[in-house]
Amino acid sequence: MAVTLYASALTTLANAMSALGRNEGSEGNDADLIANSVNYATAEMERIAGRRLAARDYATTTRLRVDGEGDNYLRLSEYPCNTLTSAVYLDTSDGETALDLTGKRIFTETGSVFLPWQTVPEGVGNILATCNCGYAATAPERYDLERLCLRLTTVIFQDLKKMSGRITDATLLSQTYRIPGFELPADVAQGLNAYRRLW
Repeated sequence: MAVTLYASALTTLANAMSALGRNEGSEGNDADLIANSVNYATAEMERIAGRRLAARDYATTTRLRVDGEGDNYLRLSEYPCNTLTSAVYLDTSDGETALDLTGKRIFTETGSVFLPWQTVPEGVGNILATCNCGYAATAPERYDLERLCLRLTTVIFQDLKKMSGRITDATLLSQTYRIPGFELPADVAQGLNAYRRLW
């Protein structure tokens, strides 16, 4: 059974295969191993950033749940905020009351939304927002994220394929051993600093 690429993967299977110098049908199950590597790389990047990176819709059963701060700002935990179409406040019995989004000002890059006519009720996870957040496929940041994803995909693929993606030398009693090192590559770690969650 073929491995399914994560819907919000930060690169395509074709781009990852090209970066690794592979093509369909080469060396048996490389396509599945590469797809897994892309999935693992994307998941690791999102874990380190503390947020989801590729743009996605939050609607219906997957609305974005955020905390109310008791002021005129709705602070979305995922960003950039591309669109915000509705937001509701949950009362103690999970009843929904629509927030007034009239005249809203979206600060795209931070996911902060100013609501001039609405105080957002204070609470933990008491706001559900219908929105689209994350870096769109055409955003300049996506090219940077794809580059980092391809770099990490290459390392993970080498780890899985040959266990030699990150080798370090260790000496014990005058014997030298080669063992895999699992530190995140320094260039990827440094590149991801720009994408870590703001709050």
